[in-house]
Amino acid sequence: MNTPPVSVVLRNGLAWVTIDNPPVNATSAAVRQGLAAAVAEVSKLPARAAILRCAGPTFVAGGDITEFDASPVPPDLPDVITAIENCAVPWIAALHGSVFGGGLEIALGCAWRVAVSGTRFALPEVNLGIVPGAGGTQRLPRLVGVELALDMATSGRPVTTEVFYAAGGLDAVLPDLEDPTLTAFANDLGPPPDPIRIRPLIMPDQGWWTRKSREGHENAKGEVAPIENLQMVKLATQTDFKVGQQQERARHLALRVSDQSRSLRHVFFAQRKATRSAALAGLKPPRLSSVAVIGNGNLAERLKSELSALGLLTSSEDETQIQPDLYILAQPKTPSVTTLDKDIPVVSAWDMDTETIPQDSQNLPAIALGFSASPAPTVVEIMTDDHAEPTEAATSLAIVRHLGYIPVFTRRSDAFVSVRLRNALHQHSTNVSRLGETTPRLTDAWASFSGTGTPFGYTNTVPEFSENTIEDNPQLRGLLAVMVNAGALTIEDGFVESPAHVDVISVANCDFPRWRGGPMYYANAVGITIISEWMAEVIKDWPDTWRLSNLLTLGSHSAER
Repeated sequence: MNTPPVSVVLRNGLAWVTIDNPPVNATSAAVRQGLAAAVAEVSKLPARAAILRCAGPTFVAGGDITEFDASPVPPDLPDVITAIENCAVPWIAALHGSVFGGGLEIALGCAWRVAVSGTRFALPEVNLGIVPGAGGTQRLPRLVGVELALDMATSGRPVTTEVFYAAGGLDAVLPDLEDPTLTAFANDLGPPPDPIRIRPLIMPDQGWWTRKSREGHENAKGEVAPIENLQMVKLATQTDFKVGQQQERARHLALRVSDQSRSLRHVFFAQRKATRSAALAGLKPPRLSSVAVIGNGNLAERLKSELSALGLLTSSEDETQIQPDLYILAQPKTPSVTTLDKDIPVVSAWDMDTETIPQDSQNLPAIALGFSASPAPTVVEIMTDDHAEPTEAATSLAIVRHLGYIPVFTRRSDAFVSVRLRNALHQHSTNVSRLGETTPRLTDAWASFSGTGTPFGYTNTVPEFSENTIEDNPQLRGLLAVMVNAGALTIEDGFVESPAHVDVISVANCDFPRWRGGPMYYANAVGITIISEWMAEVIKDWPDTWRLSNLLTLGSHSAER
């Protein structure tokens, strides 16, 4: 028999409401139903206050994204939050971990909010192509002010406990959330404050909104959700809460079925899939306390700096004698692991923008980490061979996550997948330049599709985004065709396990627009037959340059596999 995800216990005159829905206490239908029942139960108890907290490492960290493609299951989260807000017994939200999305909206419905240091607060819905759906853009400006609320809603970036507290988002920062501490806080409370929904707003002037709107459109570059979130926060300053929440909910539901939201959700799930590998053999990433970086050069210094900031760097005059949790050989010129402790995992690390992995890899570690030197790298490729031990794979996954990058598993070859994709684009650019095409025209074509950046690995002035018709843009057709073909070849040749891996790498390291889902997802949306026709146009002029993927020829590729 499954344990209900929400429980209520009356103790010392307080109602203790606990959400326990691993791994991140998402607001699934069962949690919403449990909370609604808890409100009804609490309202009948002889309690001074209700304390809402979550089991596990975090408070509610968002909604259940798997529900987005289905019709909403009652009760809706806005109704649950309204019930909390109107409950005869005032509620205290005890916050820790990641208070994201629906979790923050629930907290905004409580009379008081307390947190421990290290808690993060965010409205990340914009990253999924939507606006909050339970009053987030309407309550938050009334609590922390329009400027912070606008930044949180349009960027999705988390803010710290200290920032949120200073803005008025918290009533107290507590040393812990243990029963005695929370009981003491509850016992010192006076009457509950006005609900956030009726609190006054300090209205920015029209000039401020004009500037923010201009900046928002310039930064969005074709992405819809940032502008939608800006409009919702502005709406909070123009109308009453009830009207604002109704409009926010309507936009939330409409955007959930939009092409951009579906593409962004694909990337979200693709990132999860790309961190799985048969090389792990079921092992979970270990906790790391010390890492030794062996080598010199830019990448070695970069890794040492990042690890030092995390308190993980182990240093010694004789680095072969220390006992770290992991050795990283940074771009080894004469790679050898024979002098290192064989009981400690060892990986090599490479700047994949400038380095090629040696063909003779007999003395190389079985796992190579590929780092990009791009201005804002987000993905690190974990390249494994047949000799990689599960402990090495798990430790590699751990260190990449510690460093704050998105890990993607790939298979050993002489080039990382990021490089293969960019090389295809460079080759196409070189070929068409011989036919009189110019790099600025190619760059402009890509910018019309992506809205920002270039796929060529360098930056330039990007023209204003415009949704051009691809059929009328041969430059763009060629770029997309060679990128999809290169991705399909990495799948066909076994360098990645699925199209999801290609999409994650392309979005992070090749400037493919995240809101279009990645090249393989996009190819399925357009149609493999059409992509094959575009690639045929490319091959016609340069038959000796290109190898056409069988996945395009057969039309058998699927981004969902």
